[in-house]
Amino acid sequence: MIAELLLADDTRINAWLKNDDNRDKIMQRPVFLDYLMETGKRNRLIRNTTTDKSLSKDFRHKEVMRLQDQKRKLAEEFLDSLEFMRKYK
Repeated sequence: MIAELLLADDTRINAWLKNDDNRDKIMQRPVFLDYLMETGKRNRLIRNTTTDKSLSKDFRHKEVMRLQDQKRKLAEEFLDSLEFMRKYK
């Protein structure tokens, strides 16, 4: 389920969070929730960019690469946050 959420857009993540059990579980991990929501926003932008045929193929490619790079940086920040939290537990 986590893998599906990491690939989902923010609309699907919000729908998943409407379930009380899911929301209770994820609220115990606020750093992950923030990462998940930011990744979901990027996934939505990637999906919209790839399906927008009014944009040139070259622009779509560059924009998707830029958004993927943002997702990579978010992942690095998330992992750094986890490492920081482990050190101070």
